[in-house]
Amino acid sequence: MKCKDFLPLIDTYVDGEFDELESDELEMHLSACPECRKKVDSQINWKRSFKQCLEGETAPVDLRASILGQILTPQTEQQDEDENVLPLREKVATKKGAIAGLSIAAIALLSFYAVPKFVTVAPAASDTEPVVEQAIDWHTGNFPIEVTGPESDRIENWFVDKVAFPIHLPAFKDANLLGARLANLKERRAAYVAYDIDGTRLSVMLFNGDGLLVDTENIKNIKGRDIALINQNGYTVALLQNGGVTYSLTSDISEEKMTELLSSSFSAPE
Repeated sequence: MKCKDFLPLIDTYVDGEFDELESDELEMHLSACPECRKKVDSQINWKRSFKQCLEGETAPVDLRASILGQILTPQTEQQDEDENVLPLREKVATKKGAIAGLSIAAIALLSFYAVPKFVTVAPAASDTEPVVEQAIDWHTGNFPIEVTGPESDRIENWFVDKVAFPIHLPAFKDANLLGARLANLKERRAAYVAYDIDGTRLSVMLFNGDGLLVDTENIKNIKGRDIALINQNGYTVALLQNGGVTYSLTSDISEEKMTELLSSSFSAPE
């Protein structure tokens, strides 16, 4: 099996819809292809995070039964029997075709009750937890600095040919710019910048945040800008987008102190 044949099957594989023989065929490909394995792991993590974000509210029992009745028609059940003799790729197409037959009204009702409330800090869709965890790892990792401060212009120029996005460092009051280095966040290249503010270390990472969604419960509007504030393992992580670039700020300061820092460092979006 080639990657181009495997990729359309990822969702069905992750959902466990293949029988044992078919799964063995896919596992053989995954054992020899780290790129496809990475995509599968990413999809598993995304679905796990999505389920965790689902709110407890569900549709009434009668409504759910009515909607499911539209999906599980005798015709669909017959299609399921026919699928047993179809090749792998055609089987997936048949499943997707059956689901596509659901009425628009039913989809709208299910979506109202099932979809969690998100706000985009950056475009597209993904999960935030790995970003937060990795930001904390970089903050606590004590990795060596590749270019030293305190001149912000020098550090911004150092990144020019190393990342595919503009580097504009925030100006923090009474901050000492220690230095910077290249980093990776969610398998994408990032700029890591370290500050000392009144004896407290602040780590700032800049990266392409395409694919980042944040639960609305973590969003605060600060000076007209949506900023996610997440507390994890004793650290406060702020996520925001500025000039098309996503910033993560990590420190062991309180959420209140982080809010004050953000208010004085990032102007309102134009």
